[in-house]
Amino acid sequence: MERGAQDGSRMNADVRLSVEQVSYAYSPNPSQAPIFTLEATSFQVKPGEMVAVLGPNASGKSTVLRLIAGTCNRCQEEFC
Repeated sequence: MERGAQDGSRMNADVRLSVEQVSYAYSPNPSQAPIFTLEATSFQVKPGEMVAVLGPNASGKSTVLRLIAGTCNRCQEEFC
């Protein structure tokens, strides 16, 4: 995830926030396969745009917002 334009990035200078192919998974038990709570999500937000995150229960809305904010507690233990 990137915020703002950076030299050499493929992000357009008019993009304020770019989220590309973000996934999140956790494993409640080391012997079980990971459970994906968020699968390959991408979007861009331009200056002045308003964004709503919509979806059914347990679809990953809060997870994507926590990943963007950097407050996902499990991110230090899991891949993000």
